Amino acid sequence: MNLILGIAIGLGIAWLIYKTKNGWVINWFGWVLMGVSASSFVFGVDLFFGSIIEHEMRAGWMGFGLFSIVLPVVLGTIVWHYSIVRSA
Repeated sequence: MNLILGIAIGLGIAWLIYKTKNGWVINWFGWVLMGVSASSFVFGVDLFFGSIIEHEMRAGWMGFGLFSIVLPVVLGTIVWHYSIVRSA
């Protein structure tokens, strides 16, 4: 599972670097929030599978919902609106 997460995050970072070379300007605050969002997603998925292994379904779904769905969406929205400048 961690291999798949690493590949997905690597592809996401490659896409962001491609976009910054083709017109997007992301300030330092945006990079920090994107890093926190990505690490939150990884933590949520890891928490989910760890809880499933320990037979704690409810804790797994609650952790996955909080760390992998809610927090990255909120941080991604903040980054999208306030720290990405699109040059025409």
